[in-house]
Amino acid sequence: MQQPPKSRKGKPALTDTGPARLQPLPRKSLSELTLDFIRTAIHNGDSLPGERLVEQTLARQLNVSRGPVRDALRELEREGLVVSQLNRGTYVSHLKRDDLEEIYSLRLVLEQLAMRLACRHADDTHLAEMNKLIDEMTEAVSKGLTARECVEFDLRFHDEIYAASVHKRLIGFWEILRPQVKTFLLERNMELKDYGEIVVPFHRELLDVIIRRDEDEAVRLIRSHIDNAFEPLAKRQDRSGVTGPLAQ
Repeated sequence: MQQPPKSRKGKPALTDTGPARLQPLPRKSLSELTLDFIRTAIHNGDSLPGERLVEQTLARQLNVSRGPVRDALRELEREGLVVSQLNRGTYVSHLKRDDLEEIYSLRLVLEQLAMRLACRHADDTHLAEMNKLIDEMTEAVSKGLTARECVEFDLRFHDEIYAASVHKRLIGFWEILRPQVKTFLLERNMELKDYGEIVVPFHRELLDVIIRRDEDEAVRLIRSHIDNAFEPLAKRQDRSGVTGPLAQ
Protein backbone atom coordinates (compact mmCIF):
# COMPACT_ATOMS: atom_id res chain seq x y z
CA MET A 1 0.00 0.00 0.00
CA GLN A 2 1.29 3.43 -0.94
CA GLN A 3 2.49 5.46 2.05
CA PRO A 4 1.81 9.21 2.42
CA PRO A 5 4.78 11.41 1.52
CA LYS A 6 7.12 12.21 4.41
CA SER A 7 8.44 15.56 5.48
CA ARG A 8 12.12 15.98 6.32
CA LYS A 9 11.33 15.21 9.99
CA GLY A 10 9.65 11.94 9.07
CA LYS A 11 6.08 13.12 9.66
CA PRO A 12 3.34 12.98 7.01
CA ALA A 13 3.56 15.97 4.67
CA LEU A 14 0.59 18.23 4.06
CA THR A 15 -1.09 16.98 0.90
CA ASP A 16 -4.51 17.06 -0.72
CA THR A 17 -5.13 13.46 0.36
CA GLY A 18 -4.34 11.26 3.31
CA PRO A 19 -4.52 11.67 7.10
CA ALA A 20 -2.45 14.86 7.20
CA ARG A 21 -4.88 16.96 5.16
CA LEU A 22 -5.98 20.09 7.00
CA GLN A 23 -9.70 20.59 7.47
CA PRO A 24 -11.18 23.94 6.40
CA LEU A 25 -12.17 26.31 9.16
CA PRO A 26 -15.93 26.54 9.73
CA ARG A 27 -17.52 29.56 8.06
CA LYS A 28 -20.39 31.48 9.56
CA SER A 29 -23.32 32.71 7.55
CA LEU A 30 -24.20 36.41 7.41
CA SER A 31 -27.16 35.72 9.71
CA GLU A 32 -24.88 34.03 12.27
CA LEU A 33 -22.39 36.91 12.18
CA THR A 34 -25.22 39.41 12.61
CA LEU A 35 -26.57 37.39 15.53
CA ASP A 36 -23.13 37.29 17.19
CA PHE A 37 -22.73 41.05 16.81
CA ILE A 38 -26.11 41.99 18.29
CA ARG A 39 -25.84 39.42 21.10
CA THR A 40 -22.39 40.74 22.03
CA ALA A 41 -23.69 44.32 22.01
CA ILE A 42 -26.38 43.32 24.51
CA HIS A 43 -23.94 41.46 26.75
CA ASN A 44 -21.43 44.32 26.60
CA GLY A 45 -24.07 46.82 27.66
CA ASP A 46 -23.93 48.69 24.34
CA SER A 47 -27.65 47.98 24.02
CA LEU A 48 -29.27 48.44 27.42
CA PRO A 49 -32.40 46.82 28.89
CA GLY A 50 -35.49 48.52 27.50
CA GLU A 51 -33.72 49.90 24.43
CA ARG A 52 -35.59 49.48 21.16
CA LEU A 53 -33.81 47.56 18.39
CA VAL A 54 -34.93 48.80 14.99
CA GLU A 55 -34.45 46.37 12.11
CA GLN A 56 -33.73 49.01 9.48
CA THR A 57 -31.29 50.93 11.70
CA LEU A 58 -29.35 47.78 12.63
CA ALA A 59 -29.20 46.68 8.98
CA ARG A 60 -27.76 50.05 8.00
CA GLN A 61 -25.22 50.05 10.84
CA LEU A 62 -24.06 46.52 10.02
CA ASN A 63 -24.19 47.05 6.26
CA VAL A 64 -26.45 44.04 5.72
CA SER A 65 -29.98 43.55 4.43
CA ARG A 66 -32.88 43.38 6.86
CA GLY A 67 -33.17 39.59 6.44
CA PRO A 68 -30.14 38.64 8.60
CA VAL A 69 -31.19 41.21 11.22
CA ARG A 70 -34.71 39.77 11.30
CA ASP A 71 -33.29 36.25 11.70
CA ALA A 72 -30.96 37.42 14.48
CA LEU A 73 -33.75 39.16 16.43
CA ARG A 74 -35.94 36.08 16.13
CA GLU A 75 -33.18 33.92 17.62
CA LEU A 76 -32.44 36.46 20.37
CA GLU A 77 -36.12 36.41 21.31
CA ARG A 78 -35.94 32.63 21.57
CA GLU A 79 -32.92 33.05 23.86
CA GLY A 80 -34.82 35.54 25.99
CA LEU A 81 -32.49 38.47 25.32
CA VAL A 82 -35.05 40.55 23.44
CA VAL A 83 -38.83 40.77 23.47
CA SER A 84 -41.10 41.67 20.56
CA GLN A 85 -44.33 43.56 21.22
CA LEU A 86 -47.11 43.77 18.66
CA ASN A 87 -47.20 47.18 16.96
CA ARG A 88 -44.43 48.44 19.24
CA GLY A 89 -41.26 46.73 18.02
CA THR A 90 -38.41 44.76 19.57
CA TYR A 91 -36.69 45.71 22.81
CA VAL A 92 -33.74 44.46 24.86
CA SER A 93 -35.23 42.42 27.70
CA HIS A 94 -35.37 43.53 31.30
CA LEU A 95 -34.65 40.79 33.83
CA LYS A 96 -37.70 41.10 36.08
CA ARG A 97 -38.15 39.10 39.26
CA ASP A 98 -40.17 36.44 37.45
CA ASP A 99 -37.38 36.11 34.86
CA LEU A 100 -34.78 35.69 37.58
CA GLU A 101 -36.86 33.04 39.32
CA GLU A 102 -37.38 31.10 36.10
CA ILE A 103 -33.71 31.22 35.06
CA TYR A 104 -32.63 30.26 38.57
CA SER A 105 -35.07 27.37 38.97
CA LEU A 106 -34.42 25.91 35.52
CA ARG A 107 -30.65 26.23 35.83
CA LEU A 108 -30.81 24.53 39.23
CA VAL A 109 -32.63 21.51 37.80
CA LEU A 110 -30.35 21.23 34.76
CA GLU A 111 -27.06 21.63 36.61
CA GLN A 112 -27.87 19.22 39.42
CA LEU A 113 -28.52 16.56 36.79
CA ALA A 114 -25.42 17.60 34.83
CA MET A 115 -23.23 17.26 37.93
CA ARG A 116 -24.61 13.82 38.77
CA LEU A 117 -24.01 12.60 35.24
CA ALA A 118 -20.56 14.20 35.06
CA CYS A 119 -19.60 12.28 38.21
CA ARG A 120 -20.61 9.08 36.43
CA HIS A 121 -19.29 9.70 32.93
CA ALA A 122 -16.43 12.23 32.99
CA ASP A 123 -13.35 10.67 31.36
CA ASP A 124 -9.71 11.77 31.33
CA THR A 125 -10.30 14.15 28.42
CA HIS A 126 -13.18 15.93 30.19
CA LEU A 127 -11.18 16.21 33.42
CA ALA A 128 -8.13 17.52 31.56
CA GLU A 129 -10.22 20.24 29.88
CA MET A 130 -11.65 21.34 33.23
CA ASN A 131 -8.20 21.40 34.79
CA LYS A 132 -6.86 23.42 31.85
CA LEU A 133 -9.62 26.00 32.33
CA ILE A 134 -8.79 26.31 36.02
CA ASP A 135 -5.14 26.95 35.11
CA GLU A 136 -6.29 29.68 32.69
CA MET A 137 -8.52 31.19 35.40
CA THR A 138 -5.62 31.21 37.85
CA GLU A 139 -3.40 33.04 35.39
CA ALA A 140 -6.16 35.55 34.56
CA VAL A 141 -6.78 36.25 38.25
CA SER A 142 -3.09 36.94 38.79
CA LYS A 143 -3.25 39.57 36.01
CA GLY A 144 -6.47 41.17 37.25
CA LEU A 145 -9.65 39.38 36.24
CA THR A 146 -12.55 41.55 35.06
CA ALA A 147 -16.19 40.81 35.84
CA ARG A 148 -16.85 39.95 32.21
CA GLU A 149 -13.84 37.61 31.97
CA CYS A 150 -15.00 35.89 35.15
CA VAL A 151 -18.39 35.18 33.58
CA GLU A 152 -16.75 33.80 30.43
CA PHE A 153 -14.58 31.41 32.46
CA ASP A 154 -17.56 30.40 34.59
CA LEU A 155 -19.68 29.53 31.55
CA ARG A 156 -16.85 27.72 29.77
CA PHE A 157 -16.32 25.54 32.83
CA HIS A 158 -20.01 24.72 32.98
CA ASP A 159 -19.92 23.90 29.26
CA GLU A 160 -17.36 21.22 30.16
CA ILE A 161 -19.57 19.86 32.95
CA TYR A 162 -22.41 19.44 30.46
CA ALA A 163 -20.05 17.85 27.93
CA ALA A 164 -18.98 15.38 30.62
CA SER A 165 -22.62 14.47 31.28
CA VAL A 166 -22.70 12.82 27.83
CA HIS A 167 -26.42 13.66 27.61
CA LYS A 168 -27.25 15.23 24.25
CA ARG A 169 -30.68 16.57 25.15
CA LEU A 170 -29.45 18.01 28.44
CA ILE A 171 -26.65 19.79 26.55
CA GLY A 172 -29.24 21.10 24.09
CA PHE A 173 -31.34 22.63 26.87
CA TRP A 174 -28.20 24.22 28.36
CA GLU A 175 -27.35 25.80 25.00
CA ILE A 176 -30.82 27.40 24.92
CA LEU A 177 -30.57 28.70 28.49
CA ARG A 178 -26.89 29.72 28.36
CA PRO A 179 -27.34 33.25 26.88
CA GLN A 180 -29.85 34.13 29.62
CA VAL A 181 -27.56 32.71 32.29
CA LYS A 182 -24.79 34.91 30.89
CA THR A 183 -26.95 38.01 31.28
CA PHE A 184 -27.88 36.82 34.77
CA LEU A 185 -24.21 36.40 35.75
CA LEU A 186 -23.10 39.71 34.27
CA GLU A 187 -25.76 41.42 36.37
CA ARG A 188 -24.77 39.39 39.43
CA ASN A 189 -21.17 40.55 39.23
CA MET A 190 -22.29 44.15 39.75
CA GLU A 191 -23.17 43.08 43.30
CA LEU A 192 -20.49 40.43 43.88
CA LYS A 193 -17.21 42.35 44.10
CA ASP A 194 -15.00 39.45 45.26
CA TYR A 195 -15.61 37.22 42.22
CA GLY A 196 -11.87 37.14 41.43
CA GLU A 197 -11.10 35.67 44.84
CA ILE A 198 -13.67 32.87 44.70
CA VAL A 199 -13.79 31.79 41.04
CA VAL A 200 -10.70 29.54 41.15
CA PRO A 201 -11.26 27.83 44.55
CA PHE A 202 -14.89 27.11 43.78
CA HIS A 203 -14.30 25.58 40.36
CA ARG A 204 -11.37 23.58 41.72
CA GLU A 205 -13.79 22.23 44.34
CA LEU A 206 -16.26 21.27 41.62
CA LEU A 207 -13.55 19.46 39.68
CA ASP A 208 -12.33 17.62 42.79
CA VAL A 209 -15.79 16.32 43.60
CA ILE A 210 -16.27 15.10 40.01
CA ILE A 211 -12.92 13.30 40.22
CA ARG A 212 -14.07 11.63 43.46
CA ARG A 213 -17.39 10.65 41.78
CA ASP A 214 -19.28 11.96 44.83
CA GLU A 215 -22.70 12.71 43.33
CA ASP A 216 -24.40 13.90 46.52
CA GLU A 217 -21.62 16.36 47.36
CA ALA A 218 -21.57 17.50 43.72
CA VAL A 219 -25.28 18.33 43.87
CA ARG A 220 -24.82 20.16 47.18
CA LEU A 221 -21.98 22.24 45.79
CA ILE A 222 -23.71 23.21 42.56
CA ARG A 223 -26.88 24.19 44.43
CA SER A 224 -24.82 26.41 46.74
CA HIS A 225 -23.08 27.95 43.70
CA ILE A 226 -26.35 28.77 41.94
CA ASP A 227 -27.96 30.08 45.15
CA ASN A 228 -24.99 32.42 45.67
CA ALA A 229 -25.39 33.71 42.12
CA PHE A 230 -29.14 34.28 42.49
CA GLU A 231 -29.46 35.90 45.90
CA PRO A 232 -27.50 39.18 45.35
CA LEU A 233 -29.26 39.85 42.05
CA ALA A 234 -32.69 39.04 43.49
CA LYS A 235 -32.08 41.49 46.36
CA ARG A 236 -30.97 44.18 43.92
CA GLN A 237 -34.02 43.60 41.75
CA ASP A 238 -36.27 43.86 44.79
CA ARG A 239 -34.76 47.26 45.57
CA SER A 240 -34.92 48.68 42.04
CA GLY A 241 -37.74 46.79 40.30
CA VAL A 242 -35.58 45.84 37.26
CA THR A 243 -31.96 44.95 36.71
CA GLY A 244 -29.48 46.88 34.59
CA PRO A 245 -27.33 48.20 33.18
CA LEU A 246 -25.07 45.23 32.56
CA ALA A 247 -21.74 44.89 34.31
CA GLN A 248 -18.88 46.76 32.69
